[in-house]
Amino acid sequence: MNITKHDVYGVVVDHRTSDDYINATALALAYKQATGKRRDVSEWLSNKRTEESLQHLGAKTGITVNQLYQVFRGSPENGGGTWLHPRLAVRFGMWLSDEFG
Repeated sequence: MNITKHDVYGVVVDHRTSDDYINATALALAYKQATGKRRDVSEWLSNKRTEESLQHLGAKTGITVNQLYQVFRGSPENGGGTWLHPRLAVRFGMWLSDEFG
């Protein structure tokens, strides 16, 4: 698996080049590093608007909802965390802040 590493406010945010999925857990850590505020991926995923986006994107792409985001055990440094489809990653970034979007 090819991974590109991005330094975002001193936090390494991994990006899988094979499918462009982004480690959203690491991105949330970068947001906390930049702002001092904590926002969790699970909070975003439980949002009604996010649920609607997942259903819509799944229907448009033919990708099942449970594949649009993937959760792996462990810390982001070891590949763990929640990985998001690139279209969802943009929405997640916008939820964090305009700068991250």
